[in-house]
Amino acid sequence: MKTQLKVGERCPIPEHKGSRICCGRGEVMPRAQVARSKWSYIGPGIRKYPDGHIERTPAALARHKEMLLRRGEVCVGCDEGFDDYREVELAHRKSKGFNGWKRDDSDPNLCLAHKALNRDCGSMDLDLYLATKYTEEVCKGEK
Repeated sequence: MKTQLKVGERCPIPEHKGSRICCGRGEVMPRAQVARSKWSYIGPGIRKYPDGHIERTPAALARHKEMLLRRGEVCVGCDEGFDDYREVELAHRKSKGFNGWKRDDSDPNLCLAHKALNRDCGSMDLDLYLATKYTEEVCKGEK
């Protein structure tokens, strides 16, 4: 007959070194390991999840936006530069989905767009929006 150890009892097998999680009691990870096993740290404010998507904190998104502006990137819709920093937004090529559940902040998925274009695009994929609904008046604010 197989006996199991009680909850607080240490394992008597020498190789287990008095463990409290062996011999039929299941694997119990410390709380810190559970939180860190869900994602891996890439850089300051950037996390990569096991399914491959990347999420950035608001500060990391702002740094990425600044880097794209310094690089001289133009609006993805009208291919023009930006005059006012308040007009620029970081746009996602693939939709973030309702409440951000499919959010992917990876480098190829982020681009710069005029604020009006990004707001008019809403939750559509950016490439689909540009192919179907976009007009140049949106970037110029004439809509």
